[in-house]
Amino acid sequence: MTDNSDDTVFSNPPSAKGVVLSPGMMVNENYQIVSLMGTGGMGAVYRVKQVFLGKEFALKILNFQNQSDISVRRFQQEARTASQLQHPNLVEVHDFGMLGESQPYLVMDLVEGQTLSEILKKEGALSVDYVLGLSIQISLGLIYAHEKGVVHRDIKPGNIMLLHPGSEVVEGTVKVVDFGIAKLMQSDDGEIQELTKTGEIFGSPTYMSPEQCRGSQVDKRSDIYSLGSVIFECLTGSPPFLGDNAMSTMLKRLSEEPISLKEGSLGRDFPLALENIVRKMLALEPDDRYQDLRAVMKDLAALQQPEIAAAITSTIEKTPDAVELSEPRVSISKRAWLAVAVAIVSCLVTAVVDRFVVLPNLIAEDTKARIHSAEENLDEVKDVGAAEYDRTKFEDLDKSIGKDPIGNYPIVRTRKGPTGEKQEFLFFPLNCGKIATGKERKKNAEGEIALPNDAQIVLKLSRAASSDENTLKNLTHLKFRRIDYGGSVMVKQQQIAILERIENLEQVGLEDCDINSLKPLYNSKTLERLEVGGTYVPSSEILKVRRLGVLENLTFGPVSDPAVVFDALAKTNKINNLSYKGARIREARGRGLAPRDVAALSKLTSLGILNIETCPKFDDIIFKKLLPLQKLHQIKIKDCAITPRSIPTFLKFKNLEVVQMTTTGWSKADIQQLKNKCVVVESATRSQREEERRSNVEGSAGLLKY
Repeated sequence: MTDNSDDTVFSNPPSAKGVVLSPGMMVNENYQIVSLMGTGGMGAVYRVKQVFLGKEFALKILNFQNQSDISVRRFQQEARTASQLQHPNLVEVHDFGMLGESQPYLVMDLVEGQTLSEILKKEGALSVDYVLGLSIQISLGLIYAHEKGVVHRDIKPGNIMLLHPGSEVVEGTVKVVDFGIAKLMQSDDGEIQELTKTGEIFGSPTYMSPEQCRGSQVDKRSDIYSLGSVIFECLTGSPPFLGDNAMSTMLKRLSEEPISLKEGSLGRDFPLALENIVRKMLALEPDDRYQDLRAVMKDLAALQQPEIAAAITSTIEKTPDAVELSEPRVSISKRAWLAVAVAIVSCLVTAVVDRFVVLPNLIAEDTKARIHSAEENLDEVKDVGAAEYDRTKFEDLDKSIGKDPIGNYPIVRTRKGPTGEKQEFLFFPLNCGKIATGKERKKNAEGEIALPNDAQIVLKLSRAASSDENTLKNLTHLKFRRIDYGGSVMVKQQQIAILERIENLEQVGLEDCDINSLKPLYNSKTLERLEVGGTYVPSSEILKVRRLGVLENLTFGPVSDPAVVFDALAKTNKINNLSYKGARIREARGRGLAPRDVAALSKLTSLGILNIETCPKFDDIIFKKLLPLQKLHQIKIKDCAITPRSIPTFLKFKNLEVVQMTTTGWSKADIQQLKNKCVVVESATRSQREEERRSNVEGSAGLLKY
């Protein structure tokens, strides 16, 4: 979604008479109503089908009985806010507009599963392990939203969706939905403050924070409180505060301390550390709570490791004046002791917790000392990037997580081989993805991998490795044939900054990453292939890459002005393989190719391979303009408007050998006619590819490309 429509889409207030939607009706000529899914406080939600992509979405409209001017403006804010958020644990918004001149709507991911509310009604209390995994996934989504300046303000079981409720909680299977009353923490024009002024209360009384109950200003700590209430209910089967009505529930929250998990569950025992985490999240005053969800997530992750949870509990229990969970308040002296306990526990927890949460390069000091002592007796050991040791002699030192003296990042080792020659090895303490070193390919870049002389390395990073800017910090001197970031939205600008230090890099795969600049590649002297399709990289950034004119392969788009890139490439006319993507994979619309763009493209007569994807206006007439590209031997056209009428055009490309395209609307006879000329590969529609992509765990095919 682009920003240029934000200020105009909702310019006209809706009329008092709303639009009635029914199955089969079309919305904005793009979405066909399938069925009504449900109604909520602000609107109704329909299942719709995007007619061009053949993909189903959820379409939400504002209830016509609530169509005041301020309601429309709130709905507009929902669209603006939600469209900023793209995260595996959040529901993404793809489009928004108006029904006629009266009712606003937005189009978002269709999330099918069960709400946490439905699960709690059926199951009651849930297991501690399940709740910990669930809470960490929710925290990940909210941390991302908070970093974007957005507070949800209505975290409750009904707004948490589980895609596979009967299975173990894994990444991306928990979705936080409905940012309909979200409030931007930062605003330039004050509009949001006006819409959510002090005294207006939004949220669910059972889960809202005390400051929400008062109608006071809220920030991310309000979401922390609400999440604490959700965790409490998941563990005990009931919320921490529940009165006879909404008002009494809010009054209880403002006047009473929450009971312990043990009391709330009528006698069930919980780890003391977990009791303290939930208690801190439910503190009456925001200053007494966790100040950031990252701290919450670290403590929850620690509890997933029994030895760490035991250490926390043991430390708290042995501390004088430890917290008595049954008491309504903690005295000043006890709080002081608790602070001391927390400081001690932090030293015990950090090495293990951070290993699983943010992959930091923390090294246990006592282990480092032991290894250093052992290393003094080793001969002919060369250190490249980090401390080195003989793993065969000191295997026992590596058995505990976080104790590896080389840290958590790959390094290069050099040691003597069997005949005395020096041999280099890549060592990966963690699985960083897929790797090829010359002729050898490995599905898992883990452990020790031989590095032949003059090896050209191909590395496809896993999601965890690609989201850590330090993964490649010890390998910048190596010659990389290719580095692929795996198409992860978790890859931001800071993750790719390291590319500026890798002098010998030839190919970079950054498709579908959340980036908007190519600064690390501006001055590359070796770049041959650049893939930035499906990103937010504009044409102006592509033009700053000094080797643009000599690239052999380029994938980009959507951009507002693709013609300027084609014109720049035409100056040298050396490009052989070109791909243009008209939309990002998580968005329903983008920027296709206009006639002027195709006219510029037709000047690239050196092209051998051309790929055009998701350009709805790229039709039979425009396709004819590409006939000057007579060196083309492979054409890929996906999700465009090419019909069997283009068969004569295909036949005029003298060197054409392979055509790959979506063949919706083509008969078998049409396809056969084209097969008489070349090999035809029928491609899945964009919606089918998206489903395949989502179900593919970090990619199982085509991982190592040259």
